[in-house]
Amino acid sequence: MGHGIGSNHFFTTDNTNVKDLQLYTIMGGHNNTGIPLAYCLLSTATAITPRKWKIVLQSFFKALMEKYGIKPTFVHTDKDIAEIKAAQAVWVTAKHQLCWWHLKKAVKSHLESSKLSTSVYHPNIARAKFKFIDVTFVPAGRADPWDTEDPDAQGKAVPVAHPNALPVKLTIPKGFTFPSVPVGPKSESNEEKPPGSSHHTFCAKIYQEEIVVMMECHLCTHPLIPGYSAPTKVGIHELVVKEMSQFCVRYDLWECWAYLWEIWYALVHWKLWAYLQSDKIP
Repeated sequence: MGHGIGSNHFFTTDNTNVKDLQLYTIMGGHNNTGIPLAYCLLSTATAITPRKWKIVLQSFFKALMEKYGIKPTFVHTDKDIAEIKAAQAVWVTAKHQLCWWHLKKAVKSHLESSKLSTSVYHPNIARAKFKFIDVTFVPAGRADPWDTEDPDAQGKAVPVAHPNALPVKLTIPKGFTFPSVPVGPKSESNEEKPPGSSHHTFCAKIYQEEIVVMMECHLCTHPLIPGYSAPTKVGIHELVVKEMSQFCVRYDLWECWAYLWEIWYALVHWKLWAYLQSDKIP
């Protein structure tokens, strides 16, 4: 039966229950029918091993492949990075595709966030990939090295200084307390501010839905699908990055662009959610 499975769908409970257990469900897709294949009830309440989720899930997936011959062409997952990495390590030739429902939920939740700190952004890396990206268009506030979907990278990313910054070493007197200051440069335009707002936000509400709709269009963009597209995968990636970056620049969404690039539009992440990355999806 395993060799007849065309795709696997992984589902997890959103949170653990009172017993600190998390349920993973694997559904197999065959002839437009979902078939429950396996369940994994995972407890990590007392585990101290680094990357514990990935280690356990990888062993679980490997057993399914070796003992039951489960070798899917497509693997659909939510935004659980441990789950994704474990699946990639076992089913190396499969197309790993993020679930759009979970992707949209994650993006909307982040865009609605009230905090201005965002993912550690590397403008020079983005510019090296796409020459139209402005390296001076960066968040003015402090980057949060914990703002990442990858648990292996949390707290490890090194913030990059503004390209026009000069290193200055200051001696801070003992007991000195810094006064609170507003985060983010003052914009001459009020376009990014929702009605009634008097301060800069991560992403004004009037733009949140537009960004989600734009991402859905980018998700479905494919050379074989008529419409606004490019003839190659590389061309489409450049096209969608340019559209999103120009949108963020137009409305002074510094923090929003840093988040979108580092979490979704950099090539390593783009491959996980863009349909066009698989030649087998028409």
